[in-house]
Amino acid sequence: MPEENETSLIAAETVQDWAEDCIARLRKFAADNPTDEVSRRFEAALREIKNVDVRKLDRRAFILSEGLFTLNAVPLSRVFQTVLEELSIDELELDPQEIIPLCRMIVAIFLLHEMRHIDQGVERFEAIQSLKELGFSPLIAELDLLADRDALVAFAAIFADDFGGDSLEAFATGLAFSPSYFFKAFDFDPKTKPHKTLRAVSLILMLARIYSARDAGVKANIDLTAALSFYGLEAIGETTPARFVIIAEQPSRRIYQIADEDWSNALAEIITAVEERDYGQALAFAMDIVKRREFENKVDQTYYNRR
Repeated sequence: MPEENETSLIAAETVQDWAEDCIARLRKFAADNPTDEVSRRFEAALREIKNVDVRKLDRRAFILSEGLFTLNAVPLSRVFQTVLEELSIDELELDPQEIIPLCRMIVAIFLLHEMRHIDQGVERFEAIQSLKELGFSPLIAELDLLADRDALVAFAAIFADDFGGDSLEAFATGLAFSPSYFFKAFDFDPKTKPHKTLRAVSLILMLARIYSARDAGVKANIDLTAALSFYGLEAIGETTPARFVIIAEQPSRRIYQIADEDWSNALAEIITAVEERDYGQALAFAMDIVKRREFENKVDQTYYNRR
């Protein structure tokens, strides 16, 4: 367990510097692009956050008090440890200096996700606990999914230059951290927390859309950064209904798929893989259904939805 102001692999002071740099980049972007969706969705956070601290907190991911945004060092320590474990499993002999940029991106995405909760109105830990007690766990999962998506769009906007100006590549790289690192660092029991399972499935489907569009060399009809939410799923797994709706939530809300038995079977396979924590297989199943149902037989020559 890290000490009060430690994040294990990376010094807390370094993480704080990265967080401050991320917020400074976001402020500049918002000043230069006041009407952009990123600027609007982080408006309250940028207005209220004056300073950043990184230290161990109990249970909550952050505390915002009198302009001080305190980020919990413990979950970041878990992600950093997962990065080391995964790189060890893959037998990649990376120079420590190559790990630093990866950890810096992870800090930015984690920070932006938590900042987004301020504008969503759920910055107080007590508010989340009240929602859980009232039986609104599905709503919490949906807010988390939208925060995931908006954090990645913000990350892509302010770090696109690190990806040759390709904001979709930046978005996809950040999104891929979920099955690679975040899911594993913040493990959960899929059978007792089905809404977290669907959030994981949504993120995997989002990644599958980007990879499938790239492989097919075509442009998507619905923005490739859209968050995907499920409606009509009272049960999942073996009892998943054959008919449900997948909604592309942002940047504008519209129906992505009115799912049929083919989609139901594919979803059951993806969910089973997630329950078994085989995220690579889950992504393979997701790409199969997305390629067949969204991108097959299209002839457009470009797939990027560039900013």
